[in-house]
Amino acid sequence: MQNSDTILERLLDLHPKRIDLTLDRIWTLLDKLGNPQNHLPPVVHIAGTNGKGSTLAFMKAIAEAAGLRVHRYSSPHLVRFHERITLAGQTIPESALAALLAECESVQGNTPITFFEITTAAAFLAFSRCPADILLLETGLGGRLDATNVVPAPAVSILSRIGIDHQDFLGETLADIAAEKVAIAKSGTVLVVNDQPEAAMGVIKEYITQHNITGYISGHDWTFHPNNNQQWQWQSGTEQLNLPPPALFGAHQYENAALAIAAVKILQKQNFNISNLDIATGLQRTEWHGRMQKVTQGRWPNLLPDDVNLWIDGGHNLDAAKALAEAISTLDEPRLIIGMLSNKDCTGFLDCLSEFLDHAQSLTIPNEQSALSAQNIAALHPALAPAQNFTSALEYARDSGGKNIIICGSLYLIGTFLAGNESDA
Repeated sequence: MQNSDTILERLLDLHPKRIDLTLDRIWTLLDKLGNPQNHLPPVVHIAGTNGKGSTLAFMKAIAEAAGLRVHRYSSPHLVRFHERITLAGQTIPESALAALLAECESVQGNTPITFFEITTAAAFLAFSRCPADILLLETGLGGRLDATNVVPAPAVSILSRIGIDHQDFLGETLADIAAEKVAIAKSGTVLVVNDQPEAAMGVIKEYITQHNITGYISGHDWTFHPNNNQQWQWQSGTEQLNLPPPALFGAHQYENAALAIAAVKILQKQNFNISNLDIATGLQRTEWHGRMQKVTQGRWPNLLPDDVNLWIDGGHNLDAAKALAEAISTLDEPRLIIGMLSNKDCTGFLDCLSEFLDHAQSLTIPNEQSALSAQNIAALHPALAPAQNFTSALEYARDSGGKNIIICGSLYLIGTFLAGNESDA
């Protein structure tokens, strides 16, 4: 059998566009595959601009602390495609992935379909054939026309914080983007909503009313109160949880953890056997790669003294930059290494981080056609200097007195960093 990488390369050629939002193509393929989306464990479906991955990471850790078997679907991957599909707690094996992709390719033939659509169909096949207690399902880009939005009635849907991103596909305004993302919620189900900008919240509340959805909304139905990295509180009505700090770094992770807890509370009402102790335990066990992740082993940390920390963060829009700035403000002698794609607001991203750009460097994302060049990024801010590669950037950051080096600006940059970190070359 051919390996998954070979099949994935072919699947990229089935449609000329990387993104073409519609459900027609995936509905047709799923029907030919026996409609696996109708044979899944209870689904938690999440959309939003920032915090989707972290929220589901908290939920996964909480559910596993309760002894539940957890499927998960997320994107994009950092190093290998296999990262996108977790089956009952384990990354999908190569043999299983290759067989599923081959099956979908055989059924689809040469009929156009996007890469995300056909690989999402393969994931649904995998989830339908492997027993689990819950499926954590993350949208790829939008909501209404996202390939994941074929699940009949999720156990709970979630909206993380909405911001401006992917305007070419979702609309120019927050209201437009919110209208696309809220449409993952189905009539008669429950939608858990994070704190939102006013323009987005108005659209969300109107959709909830029109579609007979039960809204469970931050600031109204539940609240949370961080407390300087010590015990913090989550509260709904008369119930209050006193909780340990979340394992993921940054003040913004309290918001994501609180959103996850709100969704777990809905699952508890649906007779999922998850205790409040499981919630506390899960918060402390959560892992999520590429989001203010400290990297301690591998090729790149070996270039640094023991007292220098190396962090990676793939956030790439303005809200992510603001959260990153808040996290960096707690670190000593930060040094930034920044790489971004050409379709992102690089100027705005740098503005959010302006107070941390002394000794900062820019980097061209290796092997990425849509990358901004290091020179073009550096031209946007007088404090930035272009670097040739990761090695030279890290050595400069180290030699300039950096105690916390943060590589940031794109998940694609983080993916190439992690791939290189595993290499001895």
